[in-house]
This record gives sequence, structure tokens and C-alpha cells, in this order.
Amino acid sequence: MMGVIEEERVTKRQVKRSRRRYVLPRQFRVPIDPDEFKFCLLLGDAAGRQKMPMESPAARTITLEDTDGSTTTYRFADLPITRFMMAITQHYRELGLPDDERFSRVASVHNRIDAMIHVLRHPRGKPWVRVCEPCGRNKGETGIHDAVLHVAAGADLSSSGRFNPRSFYDLVEQIAESNGATPKPGEPPGSPA
Repeated sequence: MMGVIEEERVTKRQVKRSRRRYVLPRQFRVPIDPDEFKFCLLLGDAAGRQKMPMESPAARTITLEDTDGSTTTYRFADLPITRFMMAITQHYRELGLPDDERFSRVASVHNRIDAMIHVLRHPRGKPWVRVCEPCGRNKGETGIHDAVLHVAAGADLSSSGRFNPRSFYDLVEQIAESNGATPKPGEPPGSPA
């Protein structure tokens, strides 16, 4: 007797819904100490701008073994973001953290930076960011208010790796007010990083 295999039909709507269900694991969105978060931003910035000595990411490789026993070797591109993340990874390696905790912290810092960049595009982000003129000491750099960095370090990240803009900026305003550094509309932030 032959068995019958039931065919499961998947609609386009189900496929779209399943794509939206990606959940960022909790260990990749843990809060980071605000001072540590700022340090990682400054360290990564220095590495990305090649303002500090470090080995080129292109000198590093990763070799992965496939299920059939074959291997593939990957080489990193020497890009600012690669230098940024490798410097942060090296920082946590030098702290002597176990591999799983180090990976978790690096991933959390990365996800929090990504979420911060995304939430800064929100209309409520404008008074908290200052872009310096393309001349002078800080040529075209972006200044982000300390309250934004503080909230980005510790606020809850959603399972999709984003901050809720309303609650994020409510916290930013509370912290800035408690420090007496709330920017007025149209005025650059008082204490950029």
C-alpha cells in the first residue's frame, strides 16, 4: 500500500509573515554600561578612521567546514566598519571574557549602534544630533548628545533589534533634563560625544 504525502501549500502572505518573525536572541541585545558603550564608539571610530595602530582586517581569515567536509576560507575586506568591529572585538578579547560572553557583548554593541542610527532618523532625533561644519577641527563629524548614548546603551531593544522611538526619546529627554542639558528646538545639542 502506498502512503499519501500531504502537500502543504504556502501562501505569499505566510511567507511575508514568516520573514517578519526573525527574533534577535536576548543575548545579542543585552544592556551595555553607558561608559563602556561610549568607549566602544570612540575606539571603533579611531579604528575606522585609521587613527590607531591595528592589523589590517584583510590579514585575517575565517575557514568554515561544510557538511560534506569541504572548506571555504573567507577574508575580511579592509573597510572602516570592519576595523570598527574588530577593534571592539579585540577590546573584549583583551578583557579575558569567555568566547560566548565576548561574542554576546560585541553583538549587543553592534545591534545597539545599529538601532541608535535607525532611531536618530526619527523626527524627534533632530535636536539631539549636531553635524559640524566641513572645516575646522571636527571636519564634518556628527555629535550625538550624551543622553542619546546613555539611552542607546541601556534601553530595551525589541526582538527585531530596534528601539521604540517614543519611549527612547522620552527617556532621552528625562536624562537630559536631569543633567540640565536639554537642547532647544533648532539649537545644537549641549553635550555631543
